Amino acid sequence: RWYFRISHPYMRPLPPGDPPRPCEQEAFFQEEAEREGAFATSLTTRINKMRRIAE
Repeated sequence: RWYFRISHPYMRPLPPGDPPRPCEQEAFFQEEAEREGAFATSLTTRINKMRRIAE
């Protein structure tokens, strides 16, 4: 309960049209790949590995 009272003023929803953050974007791609099947999932995994190497 105290957590809600203290942190509530800082908890605000994202404004409409706000672009997704990188972690949200990765989760979105992963969910989309799971809907499309195993090939898309393996492709997404490889892309994420390459992205981490490039950073």
